[in-house]
Amino acid sequence: MPLFFYKVRDKDGEMFSSTIEAQDDMAAAVRLRSLGYSVISLQTKQRGLKEWWNDVYQILTQSHKTEIVFLTRQLAALIKAGIPIVSAVKSLEEQTKNRKLKKTLGKVARDLEGGDSFSESLRKHPDIFTDLFVSMVRVGETGGILDDVLERTADMYAREYEFKIRIRTAMTYPVFLALAAIGIVGFLLVNTVPKFTVIFEAYDTDLPLSTQFLLGASLFFRRFWFGAIAAVILAVLWIKRYIKTAHGRLRVDTWILKIPLFGSLQLKGIVARVTRTLGVLLHTGVPITEALMTVEKVAGNQFIAKKMEGIRFAISEGAPLSEPLITSGIFPQAVTQMVVMGEKSGSLDQMLQEAATFYDREVEYALKNMATILEPALLLVMGGVVAFIALSILMPIFNLIKLFH
Repeated sequence: MPLFFYKVRDKDGEMFSSTIEAQDDMAAAVRLRSLGYSVISLQTKQRGLKEWWNDVYQILTQSHKTEIVFLTRQLAALIKAGIPIVSAVKSLEEQTKNRKLKKTLGKVARDLEGGDSFSESLRKHPDIFTDLFVSMVRVGETGGILDDVLERTADMYAREYEFKIRIRTAMTYPVFLALAAIGIVGFLLVNTVPKFTVIFEAYDTDLPLSTQFLLGASLFFRRFWFGAIAAVILAVLWIKRYIKTAHGRLRVDTWILKIPLFGSLQLKGIVARVTRTLGVLLHTGVPITEALMTVEKVAGNQFIAKKMEGIRFAISEGAPLSEPLITSGIFPQAVTQMVVMGEKSGSLDQMLQEAATFYDREVEYALKNMATILEPALLLVMGGVVAFIALSILMPIFNLIKLFH
C-alpha cells in the first residue's frame, strides 16, 4: 500500500508528524480522523530500503491492537446513539474481519445475553482485552458513562499505538543494518578468507597479528559453527527463562533503563504512559489507590512498577501524590511540578494528561535523535569491520609481492 507522510493536530491542539499506510490519500485522512486527529497535510512518500524493511516488519508483527482502537470508538458511538450493548457488540462482530477478534466478540455477546456485565464478559479474554481496558469499562458501567469512558480509552490506546509505531520505525532499520553487517562478516569469514588461507600457508612467512586473528576466527567459525549457533540458542533460552522469574525481570528492567540513549527513551515513554493512564483513570472517578494499582500493571517495567507500588503505599498512609513522586526519583521535575499544581488547583487529572502530552513530544524528539545517531554509527562500524578484514588480507599479500621483487 502507498505510504503517506502526514501532519496532524490532536485534540489538545498539539501538532506532530509521522507516516501512515492507506489505499489512497482519502483513506489515510479518514483513518487519521477516526483516531481523533485533525489533518493538516498529506503527502505521498517514496519508499526506500528503510520503508521496505518496515513493511516486512509490520507484516511479521501484525496484531489485533489497531482494530481494538477502531472497535472501541465504534462501540462508544453506538452506545451514545442509544443502541443496547448486546446489539452494539453483535454489530461489531459482523463488521470485524479478524477471525480471533470476531470469535471473541461472539462469546462476549453470548455472555451478555446470559446476564454477565460487559466488564465481566471482557475479563474472560485477557489475551484481547487488558486489565486496564476491563477496569475502564467497569468504571463506565458503574458511573453510567460507558460511552465517554470508551472514547477516552480509545484515545489512550491510539496514543500508545502511535508510540509503539514510532519506536518500531526508529529501531527496525538500525536492526536491519546490524543483521546485514553480521551476514556480510559471516560470509567473508566462511567463504572468502579460507581461499587466502591456502595462499598464506603455501608461503612460510610471518603474518601480521590482525591477519592471524582473522584466520583463527575464520577457522573457528568453519569448524564450530554449529556449536556457536547452539550456544546462542541456549543463551537466548536461558535469558528468556531468567526474565520469566520475578528477580530476573526486575534486574533486566532495571538494566534496560541504564542503556545509553535507549534507556532514557524507554523512561520517557513509561512516564508518558503512566501519567496518561493515571490521568484518565482519575478523570473517570477511579479512587487514586485503585488507579495506581492499575498503573502498576500497565507500566511495562518491573522497576517502575515497584516504584509505583511504593507511591501507592505512601498515598494509602495519607501522603499527597506529589510527595512520593518526588522521593521515588524516577519522575522528572517537570512532572512533579505539574502534579503539585494539579493538587493545588484541583485539576490533577488534567495536569497528568498534559504531562503525558509533553512527554509524547519528548519521545518523538528522542526517537529522531536516536535514529540520527544510530544509522550512521552502524554504517561506520560496518565499514570499519569490512576495512579491517580487507587490510588483514591485503597486508600479507603486499609482503609476498615484495619478496618476489
